[in-house]
Parts: sequence; structure tokens; C-alpha cells
Amino acid sequence: MHTLGEGVLDWNKEGRVLTREQKLAYEKNGFIVIKNCIPLYELERYKHRFQEICEAPKGNFPEMTIMVDVSIAKSEFKEGAKAITKLQDFQNDEVLFDYCRHPTVVDTIKDLIGAPSANLCAMHTMLINKPPDTGSLTSRHPMHQDLHYFPFRPADFIACAWTAMEKINRANGCLVVVPGTHKGHLLPHTYPKWEGGVNKAYHGIQDYDPSMPRTHVEMDAGDTVFFHPLLIHGSGANKTEGFRKAISCHYANADLCKYIDIRGTTQEELSLEIADIARKKMTRAGMDEESVKTLELDYADIWRARARAVNGSRDITVMGELGGGIIDWRRDGVALSAEQKRFYEENGFVIVRKCVPQSEIDRHLERFHVVDVVKDLIGTPKSNLCAMHTMLINKPPDSGSLTSRHPLHQDLQYFPFRPADFIICAWTAMQTVNRANGCLVVVPGTHKGPLHPHVYPDWEVRNQAYHGIQDFDPSMPRTYVEMEAGDTVFFHPLIIHGSGANKTDGFRRAISCHYANDDLCRYHDEKTTSQEETDKDVMHILNTKIKKLGIDLNPADLDYSFVWRIRSRA
Repeated sequence: MHTLGEGVLDWNKEGRVLTREQKLAYEKNGFIVIKNCIPLYELERYKHRFQEICEAPKGNFPEMTIMVDVSIAKSEFKEGAKAITKLQDFQNDEVLFDYCRHPTVVDTIKDLIGAPSANLCAMHTMLINKPPDTGSLTSRHPMHQDLHYFPFRPADFIACAWTAMEKINRANGCLVVVPGTHKGHLLPHTYPKWEGGVNKAYHGIQDYDPSMPRTHVEMDAGDTVFFHPLLIHGSGANKTEGFRKAISCHYANADLCKYIDIRGTTQEELSLEIADIARKKMTRAGMDEESVKTLELDYADIWRARARAVNGSRDITVMGELGGGIIDWRRDGVALSAEQKRFYEENGFVIVRKCVPQSEIDRHLERFHVVDVVKDLIGTPKSNLCAMHTMLINKPPDSGSLTSRHPLHQDLQYFPFRPADFIICAWTAMQTVNRANGCLVVVPGTHKGPLHPHVYPDWEVRNQAYHGIQDFDPSMPRTYVEMEAGDTVFFHPLIIHGSGANKTDGFRRAISCHYANDDLCRYHDEKTTSQEETDKDVMHILNTKIKKLGIDLNPADLDYSFVWRIRSRA
């Protein structure tokens, strides 16, 4: 199983408020309970504010999503009104939002999904008022994963804080979790087939295995459970006569998270439901009903409207872009125009024509001036850059075996450092490069996807360490990057790319360098990940080099990140 945070998060180091043992427990189990996290007087403030909202005339809080259980006939506060069982989207209510800003909660979240300097966004706010069950069991919540609702990633940089506002136990429907499931995948969700019905948007895991070992999280008032968005969890029915209250907030590390397109995924059906709820809120807020019906809503925009910065100056509207707002894609850079920067953000590559003068190429690029462009794309003018991988490619005329081609791959497959958005390659043509002599081919937009499993392609003859994407879909639209001498293409390490065979009589030359923003990137352990086999190939190459140099060194004693440290240069 992978380690959370891909090496960006250091689980072996004491946190700001959490001990090393507490952090490791979260990394292993996907949740951790902190006793007495919120003082009782603060909980009373939140309860009082909730009562004010419940007693207010209907429609006084149009920005909030107020949910009722259709089986509950009586409110605890207001005569003749149905009970409010869940209050969502209180990010603009200063009293309730104080919970999201509470120092102990914020510091704990930073220990789990970021660093003391991390910029956090409150992405989803809720006050849950679980009612006494009427016998229909509608007060229970099916086993689910919160990531099913979210159009942003990576999951490891999202966490929920969930605080008991009173004593919570199995009798009144405490949380129940399945430890360790946060290291699995996002599973398909659907409405459970319950006889008593189910509340709107209460999706549960399809074909859930009830034999999985569970933990019931019983808590006292002020205790807070922090959990991962992939952790399978739910809650039982409230079998007492009183309402059970809890308050929660989902946080995202705005420096590392970005919005994704969930169309065509298992989340799409839910997104249509959430969009319908959003339209009803717009109508209640006074918008024309007919206009709202025809309004096309982007799912990510719905979540942008729900989000609010907790600390720092990060603009939450740009969380969906590369670099999580650290890079301003709307402003002209030192070397690139705003249009060129936005093209890179959207497509994962950009070509800069005549980037390197012919005189530089003729001198083998002894002074390779592309640094300003790199800073425009993975940092700022003050960023410290490291050259992580340097190559001069001399693609030979193909002998007929097609060994001069390079399979479609992602460069991040080879790299033991992250985050990907702060790594980039500059690849310069040293002569005319076209389809005939094997130019680069890229699949635009794939830089916003995941790192795919790689294997050796099923070719009769193949070069060492030339791994390609397993089960690559050849129908994906490609772009052939034809270039003149001095043109430079800059591309993201997750973009899918490769090159064809050189079908000419001459060698095709290019020079390249991969850069990392040294202020933000960190090495990580790739053992037990899909990169491990590639690592072994690279270590074998290193072993061969060591033997040629006559050095008596056991490669088994070398850490893979060490191989890259000795390759890098500021």
C-alpha cells in the first residue's frame, strides 16, 4: 500500500499539535480521535446559533442548504415546523465558521494534510442534527466515502474534522468506520435499497460487504475525529428520544489540491443531483425559476461557491489550476505572455519558438537560457530551481526494428519527488524535428490525470528502461510537436507523450532538462508503488556504471532518491 501524501507529508516527524504516534495512526487507519478538542463554551455558541437559524422565518438563510427528514413531523425549536436535520454551507456565517477557524482544529489539519505554512480551504461545512428515528431508520447514513461528493484531488490532501456537540454513542447513532479503507479506491456509490426510504443525496457504496471489520467511534462533547475522504464510514439510527448534534468541516490543502472533471465517472450521477439542489437554492434566493431551469452548472463551480479560505491569502477560485494558486496563470510572466501560460495550464505543454539561438546550439548549449520560462510555469522569479535530469538525445535512423521510437509514457514514472505541478521539462530541437525523423507526440490535457501504471511495451525489441503506459488507449487524440532548430517545448511530467521512429537517413538531435522547484518539491519513497519496477531498472543501470568505474559499492545499500540527488544540480 502507498504512503499518504506521496512523500510530501512526513509521518515520522512530530507535528505542530500531534505526536509522531498520532500521525502514524492516522496514516495507517485513516482516522484519529482527539479528546477535548473544542471547549464546551464554544459548542454552546454553535448550538445557540443553530437554534436562531431554526427559529428564523423560512427563507432567511438562502445561501445555506437546510435539510429536513420527511419522516420527522416536529421540530425541537419551532412549533408546526419540520425538524432541520442537517445544515450545510454555513461558510458565510461568522459564528459557525469560527469552528472551521478554531486553532486546535486548524493545526491538527495542517499536521495531517500540509505544513504549518499550508493554505487551507474549508470546502464543505455541516451541522448535523440527527433526529430520533421514527422506526423507518431514515436517520441512519449508509456506508460511503466522502470523496464520492468532491470534484477535487488529491485525496491525501483533504481531511474532515467532525466534532461531537454532545455525548455520542451507538444508541444515538455514532460514526462507524472501516479502518484502513482510506488506502483503497473510490468505489461506485448508489442509493441503498432500504424499505423505509433514504434521504436525498445519501448515497452508499454499491455492493458493500457488511462483514468488513468496523469501529464504532463513541465520543464525548468536544471530542473530534479527523478522517480521510476515502475512509469508508457511516452512522447508525438514533434510537434515543433526543436529537444528536455534531459539527464538521472538510478541508483541502489549497497549495496542492485542484478541481477535476468528473464527467464520465461514477460521480457524474450524483453531480446532477447536487446541481438540482443548487438550482433550488438559486430559486429560493430570488432568481427567475425558468432561467434557473435552463442554467448549465459546472460541478466544480458549485464547490467553488461553497469554499472559503481558512488562513493565508490563497484565492480559492484558482484551486483547480496547476500549482493551486501559487502560480498566477492570468499574468504575463518574465518570458511568457499570459496566453502562453494559460495554454500550458490547460494542455500541459507549450512551444516557445526560437527559444535558444543557433549560436547556443552550435556550442552544445553551454549557456542554456530557458530558466525564465521555467520559472513562469513552476514558480516565481525568486524560485530556487534544480536541474534534476539532463539529456542530449541523438535518435538514430531506424534499422527496421523500430527501436528508435519511444513508447507513450509519463515522465513522473521515473521521478521520486513531488508535487508534480512543480516539475517541468524543457526540450529543445537542435535541428528541424518532424514526423519523419520522430518528433515528440503528446496527448493534450492528460497532465491533469493520474500517474498510470507503466510496463515494457509488447514489442519484439525494446530499449532498457523505455517503459510505456499499460493498456494505453490508442484512440486518444494526439498532437505531433514539429519544431525548428531552437524551438523549445515545455511540458508537465504527467502529460502522456512519446516519439515515433526516425525514418530518415540522419540522426535527430535534441537536448533537454527536467527542472524542479526546490522550494516546494520533496523526495518520497516509491517502494510498493507502481514505480518500483522502473526504479529497479534505473538502479541496474547505475550498478553497471559503478562497476565500470571500478567502485566497490553494493547498489542494494543505495536509496533510489540518492540516485536522483547525485544527478541534480542547482
